[in-house]
Amino acid sequence: MSNNVDTLIKQVFSDIPLPSEDDLCASVGEEALEETESFRNKNWLDLDSDFIASHQDALFWFSPAAFYYYFPAFLRAGLVTPNADYVLNILLFLRPETDQILSVFRNERWKLLNDKQIEVLEQWLCSTFPSADEELEDALRVIRDRYWWK
Repeated sequence: MSNNVDTLIKQVFSDIPLPSEDDLCASVGEEALEETESFRNKNWLDLDSDFIASHQDALFWFSPAAFYYYFPAFLRAGLVTPNADYVLNILLFLRPETDQILSVFRNERWKLLNDKQIEVLEQWLCSTFPSADEELEDALRVIRDRYWWK
């Protein structure tokens, strides 16, 4: 299943443009800039699981455009290392947020995904977390109800 999901990830995210030079990081903090700078001008298809693991916090510092562009690299890396922290972080990042600022932050990123990408995200979750638990079920419910995509 993971080879099939990897192929689907490549297909549905293939036409996303590389973020512009000044649209990589959504924060001005030193940690945020340090985490995201390593991604500058890199093709998401060239990023392996070791690279993602060593820069896993960048996902939360990216601008919406950079999140959208590099997100499939995190999905692909998660197929290789499903027990990595960033895999669980993606699952948790899907949860609805009560804090208004964080909710806007998440919505700005998730709303960029189209229907095919959302479907592949659902398949990725099911293949990466083969045994159902409450967090997985919550994430799948968010996807199926299109919580972030209304």
